[in-house]
Amino acid sequence: GRLRVALGTGGVKAGLREPAGSAEKRRRGKLHRRAALLVSRTMKSSATASASSAQTWAGNQSQEEFMQKDMCILVNEADEITGHASKKDCHVFNAKQPRGLLHRAFSVFLFNEREELLLQQRASTKITFPNVWTNTCCSHPLYGYEPSEVEQLADTAKGLTPGTVNAAVRKLEHELGIAPALVPRETFKFLTRLHYCASMAPAGEGADWSWGE
Repeated sequence: GRLRVALGTGGVKAGLREPAGSAEKRRRGKLHRRAALLVSRTMKSSATASASSAQTWAGNQSQEEFMQKDMCILVNEADEITGHASKKDCHVFNAKQPRGLLHRAFSVFLFNEREELLLQQRASTKITFPNVWTNTCCSHPLYGYEPSEVEQLADTAKGLTPGTVNAAVRKLEHELGIAPALVPRETFKFLTRLHYCASMAPAGEGADWSWGE
């Protein structure tokens, strides 16, 4: 059936204080495709992974390599672009940046014709939020990609998010094998912008927390 896509964007401060010795753990293995589950477990999809034609990333990189290579878009409190920094640097909580670096991110909510939402379980090898269940896809528009993923405030003010949609299409294929032809850009519906800070688990929930954001 036809897929309907909803898109949320926002400035994000997200990360964690990692315990000693965790750096070595982060280097293990290649990125595994995340498991996906539809809430009702009834969706039948014909989507198949297609060969990537992107020239700015390689699917066989380790998580550490992705975190060092990918450049997030830094913004101020007014969502004005101030520069860029690696995904790793953005998500580090320390004395100098106790809440990480404010940067842009997005969330995709993918529905089928029965209004059923596709959820995703993040891989155990993810550095941030491993194993937790989230919306269909949440990631970051990146600096230096073609087609451009840098959003201009003038577009956002009009409800237009071409750069973020480019990023969403890229990540849906990368993470879930959903070919771009199955999620045409014109089917994305921009919902809203928000400013939030996400920790690895809500206060009091402990390390076994299984739901993200």
